[in-house]
Amino acid sequence: MAFVLPKTETELVSSSFKCGDYGVSDAMIYGGPAAVRSYSVATHPLEIAESKFNENKMQMDFAMLKRVQGIQAPMRLKMELDAASKIQRLPFLPSSNLMLDTLTGNDESISFQDVLNVSEESEVMINPNLAMEKFYGLL
Repeated sequence: MAFVLPKTETELVSSSFKCGDYGVSDAMIYGGPAAVRSYSVATHPLEIAESKFNENKMQMDFAMLKRVQGIQAPMRLKMELDAASKIQRLPFLPSSNLMLDTLTGNDESISFQDVLNVSEESEVMINPNLAMEKFYGLL
C-alpha cells in the first residue's frame, strides 16, 4: 500500500484555473481575482442558506400559487421567468433586467447591488471584440 500525501491548498487553487495557449493558467480572462478569492476564503455556514433564500422563497410561492389557482398559474409564471431571463444585451453592455426584476418583485426593494455594484459606474472598459470572442467560445 502506497502512502500518498494529500494535495495542498495551493495545488487545489492552481489546478482549478483554465490554461491559456502556453499551458499557464489565465486567471485574468477566466474569472480574475474574484475566482481566486472564491477558492481561498472559507465561507460561513449561514452564507449558503442566505444564497439560497430567493430560490426557497420562489418554491414556496409556486407551491402556494398551485394550491390556490391550480397548476396553470405557476407554470405560466415559470414560463415568463424563463423568457425574461433569456433576454440579454451584448456581453460588454450593461443590462438592467427590468422585466425579470418586475416578475420577481425585486423592483420594489433597494439592496446593496443597486447602490454599491452598479455596472454603469464601472471604471473598467471591456474590449468589445474580446468580450464577443469569449462569449462565442473563440477565446
